[in-house]
Amino acid sequence: MAWPVSWPRCVRVHAKVASLCWILALLTLFACAHAPPPHLPCPAGSVEDPRRQAAIGSVLAEQPAFAGSRLPRLCFVSGQGRGVLVGEAALVDPQASDAELAAQLAHLTVHLADRLGDGCAQGLPAAVESEQRAHVVESRLRVALSLPPAPPSAAALADYRSRCPSKTTR
Repeated sequence: MAWPVSWPRCVRVHAKVASLCWILALLTLFACAHAPPPHLPCPAGSVEDPRRQAAIGSVLAEQPAFAGSRLPRLCFVSGQGRGVLVGEAALVDPQASDAELAAQLAHLTVHLADRLGDGCAQGLPAAVESEQRAHVVESRLRVALSLPPAPPSAAALADYRSRCPSKTTR
């Protein structure tokens, strides 16, 4: 029985098709991983301000370290003080300047990228490591934006130590 095409040619064609399928699969995964998160409302008691979100996002976009980073959604709560993540939302104080909020958002973006959840999702060692990296990132941005130094991270580290299990769950 004769094959309609030669065996080596058929293998080459199938290998090319398989390669294209792998490339398409990887591109699809990349696109999904970088797709913006679905828009969820801010938590109760906080409000959105799309104009300020855009202004603060543009401050970060000017910094090479944040080009293309997925930023948390900003939700404003009077008296919030330092920002905190609640799911995919960063709760921040509307009284702070855009530059100050950009520095806080840079810090929180590290935690979002590290998938810390409530801060303890990956265990205490991961939370401490993430806090140290976030503090460095925020400090560098504060220098670039001519802001005062970042507050010490000792209080945040103490909070993680009191709330997080000491074992990792990675």
